[in-house]
Amino acid sequence: MKIIIHRGTQQTGGCAAEIRTEQHRIIIDCGANLPGSEMDDAITDEQLLEKLFHRGEPCDGVLFSHYHGDHMGLYREIPQEYPLYAGATAKKMLECLTKRLDSIPGTIKKGLPRIQGIQPYFPNKQLIFGDIKVTPYVTDHSALDAYMFLIADE
Repeated sequence: MKIIIHRGTQQTGGCAAEIRTEQHRIIIDCGANLPGSEMDDAITDEQLLEKLFHRGEPCDGVLFSHYHGDHMGLYREIPQEYPLYAGATAKKMLECLTKRLDSIPGTIKKGLPRIQGIQPYFPNKQLIFGDIKVTPYVTDHSALDAYMFLIADE
C-alpha cells in the first residue's frame, strides 16, 4: 500500500491524499485551497485535479472526512465516473446548503446533482475498495458528522 499526501501538510486547507495498491486507488478528501493559503511550492486546485483525475488512472472512490470546503471544496470538479462518499448526516446537510448555493444568481456549475449522488457511509461500518479497507470513525471536529479513517489492506 502506498500513501501519497498531495496537499495539506505544509498549508492550512486544500487537503488531498491518495491511497493506492497495485490494483486499487482511493482519494481521501479533495479540498479547495483556502484564500491566502497559497504557497510558492504548493500545487494549485487545477494541478491537483489534473494529478488525481485526468491521467487515465482508475479511482474506486473519493471519501470526504467532513463537509468543510478545504476538505471537499473541489467536489464539483471530480469527474462523474468517480463515486463520492461522505457521512450520511453530512450528505443531508450538504443537500440543504447546496440547494441554497445553487439558487444564487450567476451560479454556473450546479452542485446539487453531484451531492445527491454521494454514497453515505456510517460510523464503524467498513467500506471495501478491492484490497483497500476503510473504516470510518467519528472524530471531534468543528463539523457535525466528521470522520477519521482506519485504512488497511488485506
